Amino acid sequence: FVSKNTIKALRVTIKPIIEFVELLLSPTHALRYVLTAKFNQDCLERFLGIIRSAGGGQNKPTASSFLQLFGMMSLYYPTKTVLRGCNVDGQEKMEMLTSYTYWLIKRFKDNKKTNKTLKNYMKDILLTNIK
Repeated sequence: FVSKNTIKALRVTIKPIIEFVELLLSPTHALRYVLTAKFNQDCLERFLGIIRSAGGGQNKPTASSFLQLFGMMSLYYPTKTVLRGCNVDGQEKMEMLTSYTYWLIKRFKDNKKTNKTLKNYMKDILLTNIK
């Protein structure tokens, strides 16, 4: 009633959680109990859902569109969504990972390097054709 892939995925998911809980309960860390509510991928799934929805009709973004959307989301996602009856407690805060200035300066430096490379390439082509 369960496929081999499902069993394999469950093993891959459950085994590390058990090992991690055993590690936290070991004498090395001396914890009496472990709350596993944060052992989930909700934040990652929520982020990827936002990226997919920001892509418009493009449900599977390419690597370049993902990077562009990631840059935009890191700048424009100071909003907070609170849902009732969900397992996300609202204590997780999305912080701005970068600034608009950083992206402008990075883009400028990247363009400057590219322009220098192209300029040298064109100069070499022109000089070799003159000789």
